[in-house]
Amino acid sequence: MNPSLAYVLGVLCGDASLLRKYIILETSSLEFANIFHQKLKNWTTITPSRYRDKKYFCVELCSILACNFVEKLGTFNTYNWIVPNVIKNGERNIKSVFLRGLFDSEGSVDFFKNTKRVTLRVVNKKGLKETQNLLSTLNIRSTLGKSSNTFCLRICGLKNLKMFRKRVGFLLSHKSKKLKKLVDSYKNPEHSPDEYFYIMELFRIGLDVKEISDFTNIPLQTIRSWKYKTRIPKSVRKIFKNCNKQVKVR
Repeated sequence: MNPSLAYVLGVLCGDASLLRKYIILETSSLEFANIFHQKLKNWTTITPSRYRDKKYFCVELCSILACNFVEKLGTFNTYNWIVPNVIKNGERNIKSVFLRGLFDSEGSVDFFKNTKRVTLRVVNKKGLKETQNLLSTLNIRSTLGKSSNTFCLRICGLKNLKMFRKRVGFLLSHKSKKLKKLVDSYKNPEHSPDEYFYIMELFRIGLDVKEISDFTNIPLQTIRSWKYKTRIPKSVRKIFKNCNKQVKVR
């Protein structure tokens, strides 16, 4: 498997389209257009056309042979794409490059005051589940959820974020820099409310301390201290404090 093709397949599961004899990407990012253009050229040795319309930077490869080859590898429709078997059965590097293309397309780095995570948002639940399984083969744990009309995959916790950055990461510079900043912020780790309340939900559905620690990669001691409320993250204490103030006012 050609690594450039693996990246193209990841982008096809995201922003790019496969239309008869065309592979097309329309994006607001010039950097992403240039990267995709180069990956297509590296894989096919054909120079794709590149232009700009009113809204987007466009990359277009016209090749019946290339499109027929890709069609034989799997389905890449927005609503029913799946991770191709050639990726699932590939070497670790191939899995990483495919995921990099997918996350360059649909991934984001959520780094706010109380939120530290990498998120992938798509409309295809089955494809997202397969992506989660693929990440797990790289020792990257994630959770699935739903937000508005999309399904979400979230990667939280320092160990998982560091592993994601090391084995997948982003080629897009603004996402890569933001991920580095997020990981570096853990030098003095302070768990976010998202992590705390997620752990409490896992307790609610019946998981024990060890199971939660194994699943989230948060140390046993930390999980136990949250369960028995001997140590709660500062950001969570502030939330509780503000809620108590509001109750008193009422």
